Amino acid sequence: EVERLAQASSSQSAAASTSSKPKTKKPAKPKKEPKRVIDTAELEKFWPSPWLTNVEPLPQPYFPQQGDKVVYSRQGHEAYLEGIRANNVYRIDNKMVPWENKKKKFPLRAHEVCYVVNVHFVVGPPTLCNLKLRVISSCENRSHRSTFSIQYHDYDNIPDFIVLYSRFKESIECQWKAGDHFRTMMDGVYWPGTILERRPYQDEYPDSLWQCYDVRWETNETDLLSPWDMERIPGTQQDGSA
Repeated sequence: EVERLAQASSSQSAAASTSSKPKTKKPAKPKKEPKRVIDTAELEKFWPSPWLTNVEPLPQPYFPQQGDKVVYSRQGHEAYLEGIRANNVYRIDNKMVPWENKKKKFPLRAHEVCYVVNVHFVVGPPTLCNLKLRVISSCENRSHRSTFSIQYHDYDNIPDFIVLYSRFKESIECQWKAGDHFRTMMDGVYWPGTILERRPYQDEYPDSLWQCYDVRWETNETDLLSPWDMERIPGTQQDGSA
């Protein structure tokens, strides 16, 4: 009888111990975040620009492709960077600026003939193009091992500072002079004008062709252009077909 009472007392103690334990609460389900509504204006920032989506061949802007032989203009690159910094368009990586890269400063002349050895696009906004260029030796007409990298995109009001070598060569052969008439394509439309004079854009580069021509449009406004921005007007005496 004593043993039976002891067992009953033990069972009651265990039951009491069990009932005294706090009940564990189930973790609360995380609240669903409200769906984010993105307005059209914000989405448009991520849409690729016509520079990347255009399917018709145009003289400008230049669309880079691996293997292209091109001419790079340092002054144009400097003008592009000034515009980006002034308007805070994006944060510039100094590694992609040849003369600011602390690890690999690259001495550049006003114009460098190069091969495009690598093309890489970085999704924006804005969508940027990373180019790796290999300089071509002016002495032996072959590629140096010297390479440099740049980052850029088609930016309003900044003309091309990288152009195909064939286009650059054709523009030199035109031998533009004061009084010559020309046309320039802007936003898919040709604009006619007249050359007033040639003078260096910067005294630091007296022989540079970057924006070395002072021109007047038919609207009587003046502007600065590089030779590769201009082309002969078909059917004129200067064109050679009249």
